[in-house]
Amino acid sequence: MALAGCNTPARRFRERLTLVVDTPEGRVSGSSVTEHETVFQDGWWGGMAGHTRLFRTRGEATVVDLGARVLLFALLGRDKERKNSSGPGSYEILTFGGTKERTSDDDDEELALFIDTLNRARPTGDIPIENIGLLVRFRDPNDPKTVERVDPNNLAASFGAGVTLARATIEIVNEPLTAGIEARLPWLQRLMTLGASLDGDTSVARRLQAPLANKLGTGYFKTGM
Repeated sequence: MALAGCNTPARRFRERLTLVVDTPEGRVSGSSVTEHETVFQDGWWGGMAGHTRLFRTRGEATVVDLGARVLLFALLGRDKERKNSSGPGSYEILTFGGTKERTSDDDDEELALFIDTLNRARPTGDIPIENIGLLVRFRDPNDPKTVERVDPNNLAASFGAGVTLARATIEIVNEPLTAGIEARLPWLQRLMTLGASLDGDTSVARRLQAPLANKLGTGYFKTGM
């Protein structure tokens, strides 16, 4: 029944996101490999469910070590405060000019073909700065409540004069997923176990004007692993 309910097989691809940052001390970069899966529910079961697609991500946030200026994180999601922000798993549509993600039945074959083409060609491209996902830093990496949003167009406001995001690139790869972010964030595993947001809140509801530490969960930093 599960097979009959989904006519188009699931598709997966792995991407390497790299951020290049210029600082007064020189150029630094950080990258991570994540995996993204699309499950097509275009069979009779999908029709009963209103024909939705399921999107799953495995991997960790990208980390750029800025030395004494602490760490810059590119999270596994878009920045809801920026209109054009995208995120891992969606950069390919913007960068490589693929199909628009819609929800009608006719688009499933097109999207599946696009992902197949990505895996075959393994392209590399630049992501427009305005499309970068959610960037954050911690005033104190040992305290998750000190998280702060970072403006990709104004890294200097968070890290000091002369710090700029020079480039962001995406590459389709066939490589192991990046692991080990817990070494950077020693509190991450504890909050994952609790199912808590960064401020320790385990409730489901969130206030509209809640601080960023309350809005962000551990899935922004690590998921599916």
